[in-house]
Amino acid sequence: MDGESSVSKHGCGRTTLGDEFREKKKQYHTLLIEKTDDSWQRYQIAKKEAKKVVAFEKAALYADLNKKLESHDSERYVYQLGKIRNRHTEDIEKFFGMNDENGHLLTEIGINEESAHS
Repeated sequence: MDGESSVSKHGCGRTTLGDEFREKKKQYHTLLIEKTDDSWQRYQIAKKEAKKVVAFEKAALYADLNKKLESHDSERYVYQLGKIRNRHTEDIEKFFGMNDENGHLLTEIGINEESAHS
């Protein structure tokens, strides 16, 4: 679920998660410039609205997850989640890896620290 393009039904109307955060950010910058009680209250209201939308989206996401886990294909879905998590872990390991002078990937932390300080 992409936070910027996610559309949810919240309150009386429809709103996007990104719109709530942009409004909060706008009120925050106004607060930094004006520093009045009125701007503080407007920022607090925008912050609460953004939190409500996030909570609603999070609840919807967990409801969808629970629905998938209770379905007939739940075992396949759990396997898929594990596979995705493994891919993300591999990406992080590749990103944080350091190469020695010959271009070989160093994997032990002690070796990484020694070569970084050399």
